[in-house]
Amino acid sequence: MRKLVKGDEPAILADVRQSCANDKIGNFYDNCLLPGWKDVIRQALWQAQHGYCAYTGLRIRRSEKGVDPKSSVIEHIYPRNPDKSDPYFRKHPYGQLPQCDVRWENLLLCVKVEAKYGEKTKENKCPPPDFLHPFSDLFSEEIFVFHEDGRITPEKEANEAATKTIEILNLNHKELVGKRLALYSQLNLVVDPNEVLDDLADIDDSVFDFDQLILDAKRHAFEFSFAVEQIAKRKKAG
Repeated sequence: MRKLVKGDEPAILADVRQSCANDKIGNFYDNCLLPGWKDVIRQALWQAQHGYCAYTGLRIRRSEKGVDPKSSVIEHIYPRNPDKSDPYFRKHPYGQLPQCDVRWENLLLCVKVEAKYGEKTKENKCPPPDFLHPFSDLFSEEIFVFHEDGRITPEKEANEAATKTIEILNLNHKELVGKRLALYSQLNLVVDPNEVLDDLADIDDSVFDFDQLILDAKRHAFEFSFAVEQIAKRKKAG
C-alpha cells in the first residue's frame, strides 16, 4: 500500500445523504444512488488511487468509457450489511457514522479478482478499529516491509495492526507474491530464481539507476510502485 490523500468527495454523495437523511430504509448505497452515480464515484476513487487497487496495488483498467466496472469493485471498508455477530461490529470508527455506506471516507476502489485476497477475502467482515488502508490516519508506508522474494511482513513483529491487515487481506497469497516477484525481476531489482545466468558477476548494483526507478515509482508508473520504491531505496543504501 502507498499512503494517499483522498481529496474532496463527489458532490453526489453529500446530496444522497441529505436527500435520504430522514429515510429509514438502510443500505443507502443501493437504494438511493441513481443509475450512473456509482460510475462517478468509481472514477473519483480511481483518480485518488492513481489507477491502482487500494489493497493490493494491482492496476485497475480504464477505457475511454471510464473505469471498467467488470474488473473493479467499490469497496466499503466498513461493510454495507455487517453481521451483528461479528466481533468487530460497530467497533471501527466508520461503522459509527450515520449513513456510513455513502460516506466518502468509507469507500475504496479495488480490483476484482477470483483468488482469495484483497477485497475478495475481506468480503463482508467488519474490520478491527486499527485496520490499515492507504487513506487511514494510522497508516504509514514504513509499517510494511516488502521483501525481494515477494512477501510482505510487518515492520515490527509486535505491530498487531499490520499483522491483522495482512491476514485480513491475505496479502501473502501465492498469486500476489508471484506477481510482485515477477515485477521485481522484470525491473532487474532481483534475480529470478528460475533464470539461469552465465555470469552472476555481470549483475552490478553500482551501475543500476536506482534514482530513476525510485522516481518512476513515485509517479505510479507500474503496479506495486510502493514496494518497488522501498526495495530500490534499500538496495541503493546498500
